[in-house]
Amino acid sequence: MEGLAAGADAVLVGGCKLGECKYLTGNFQALFMSEAVKAGLKLLGLSPQRLRVEWLSAAEPNKLVETLRAYYEELSRLGPLGQEKNWSEQDKTRYLQAGVELWKQQSVRIAYGRLLKELHAQKRFLFQEMQALIQNKLVPKLKANLEKLLA
Repeated sequence: MEGLAAGADAVLVGGCKLGECKYLTGNFQALFMSEAVKAGLKLLGLSPQRLRVEWLSAAEPNKLVETLRAYYEELSRLGPLGQEKNWSEQDKTRYLQAGVELWKQQSVRIAYGRLLKELHAQKRFLFQEMQALIQNKLVPKLKANLEKLLA
């Protein structure tokens, strides 16, 4: 969110391939966070395609180049940030700052942390389960807090 608020039209995050990271679950946690942030983008009325996560290996430079090229083309079709909502610069600043502040709120961070602990306790990181937890337990908290920030 801070990258978008600072003027980027999109953010690309790269990480080790799932299951191959020396930090064991770090990339799964990054996946969970990215899905949570995408849910926040949707609440703001922005395309979740504004955030992309790619799992790459240092031994795959061609994949990195292709990933960057494909993402650039995808973003060219999306257009500048805020175009989805036809925001003025003032609206864009207001909504993106609310998005940044949302993730700084203690209640959101606690809710997110509890869900991450729940995933760790299950000892499995299934994508559908991550999305279900986010939609059922985190999105209502995000929505309520975002409404307060924008009021």
